[in-house]
Amino acid sequence: MSTLTFNRAAARWSRIVIAATLGITSTASHAFSVFTVGTDGACSHTTIQAAIAAAAAEPGPNTIFVTNELSYAHQEIIINDQELNLIGGHDTCTSTGPGANLTTISAADGHSVIAIGGTSNVYLAGFVLTGANLSSANRGGGIYFGGVGSLELAGMAVTANSAGYGGGIAMNPSGPSTLTLLSTVVNLNTALNNGGGLRIEGPTTFVTDGATFITTNHALGQDDTAFGGGVLVVGPATATINSSVNNNTAAYGGGIAVLGHDGDAASASLYSVNAASPVSVYGNSASANGGGVYLKSSGSGALAVACAQDFSFQFNSAQSGAAIYADVNNGHGSAVELNGPFYCAIPSGAVPCAEGVSCNEIVDNVSQDTNGNSTAGATVLIESGGEFSGLRFAARRNHGGSLIQFVADTGTSPGGVGDDVYLYDCLLADNVASGSPGTLIEASGGHAQTQLLVKNCTIANNQLDAASVIHAGVDFAIVTDSIVYQPASQATLDFSGAADHLTTAYVLSNETGSLGGGTGISQGAPTFVDAANHDYHLARTSLGVDYAPAQAGMDLDGLPRTIDLSDITDTFGPLDLGAYEIQTQLPPSACAVADTIFCNGFEP
Repeated sequence: MSTLTFNRAAARWSRIVIAATLGITSTASHAFSVFTVGTDGACSHTTIQAAIAAAAAEPGPNTIFVTNELSYAHQEIIINDQELNLIGGHDTCTSTGPGANLTTISAADGHSVIAIGGTSNVYLAGFVLTGANLSSANRGGGIYFGGVGSLELAGMAVTANSAGYGGGIAMNPSGPSTLTLLSTVVNLNTALNNGGGLRIEGPTTFVTDGATFITTNHALGQDDTAFGGGVLVVGPATATINSSVNNNTAAYGGGIAVLGHDGDAASASLYSVNAASPVSVYGNSASANGGGVYLKSSGSGALAVACAQDFSFQFNSAQSGAAIYADVNNGHGSAVELNGPFYCAIPSGAVPCAEGVSCNEIVDNVSQDTNGNSTAGATVLIESGGEFSGLRFAARRNHGGSLIQFVADTGTSPGGVGDDVYLYDCLLADNVASGSPGTLIEASGGHAQTQLLVKNCTIANNQLDAASVIHAGVDFAIVTDSIVYQPASQATLDFSGAADHLTTAYVLSNETGSLGGGTGISQGAPTFVDAANHDYHLARTSLGVDYAPAQAGMDLDGLPRTIDLSDITDTFGPLDLGAYEIQTQLPPSACAVADTIFCNGFEP
């Protein structure tokens, strides 16, 4: 590979190069020593391992520059108990900056390209690590980290490696450690068992930046544990990912798998650092469950959690849970949170998506088997004892037996997860739910203390085979401040629980008989700005505008939840029903009935 964008890595590289050019050499009296590896006479060493051995004899952090004059084949690079910057990509040993090409290191048979042990803090930049072919019992084809400390990769490619666990990178530290990927590609790696691109386990904190790509990796599951085609996170490890995870495959968790382990919880937090580009889980596939993300708590109740903030789950596939599958283990459920504050703190570097950027979307995911045949699986499936909290998200153009399925048969999980599904400020539109169950939202089991809540949502123009839009086979059901518009005139709600366990209020729907006698239930059709082109903002003249009591918070666009329009008479209050709030004040003369261009709240 040639040019990669180094971003923050370049600044660190520059500082190291400047130190070298100021005359810091390999003497113990300096803060760190500099060594060079290459074929010309200016280089201090001709092999990488010899330079590493020389650096080990010097105290303090040391730096090794490796030229790209040749590829380093049949290597077994070992780093133990070192503070080391290992930097490739220089044209010569006297170059003061990165060259046009990275330095390629390929592995010796049966070995990782680089193995790191002891107490080590290692910075790697400017390399392609490739060609490892380890047995099914071994970890870390490109890199194995088994020590304690830190590993940072910048401007790297870890590609075309194979191992039993962690085809590209395996973190299995002996103590608290960090792995950071900056402007790095992890691709075309294979795990014979699990963790195709990366396997992150033990007390590891894993972080990526927005210029990193984890793509086209595979977990084969020869030991029947084919978890995590792109990334596998095993408790107590945590992952904070703002890169693209795309086109990876596994049986469970084509993109990402998160597994609680014994008594240790595991979590993955996805967030964006670039307002123009949301964190993406795209085009991954699972032959069983969890095309995009798969979660499973441990049998002892250690929780598996996935959180996403300003995200895109698109074109993933699986037999069930095409986008997300939260599995159960010995009665212990898993938890998924979208744009919520409960399970995962928002990282300090997170930024909201810019206006006009497609964001916070679950779109074009497909439930299908390995032959491409449609299945009855859900796009999002929450198994027994699990919890799904979806705030400010749109689910569109997904295909399966249902959009969201919730197995509500156990009550509150022994692991402490609430056995609830909460949907806030959501758009569920243009999805296809075929066959059985054929409902948009399917909750079954009806166990005590299970709950389904739909609030401030717009549900419209879905193709459903069932007689109802929502099957609420739960103990408690709440539908408020929402729009349900299904041209086929399905019943809005099928709830068989106790009458006093159903709460409905301020709902606009073309079918209201199934909603009971709640306050503000109105039968009618909303007027959308441009439903034919999938714009489900309310037109200013629509039913449901300035309809319900005021609320705090934000709508699906991230704009204020309640705007009291001076030219619209409040029905029960100033809140617009559904996912979106009209933001602008206009005089009545600007809003003729046929005028949706200047009455949709988005005019310039």
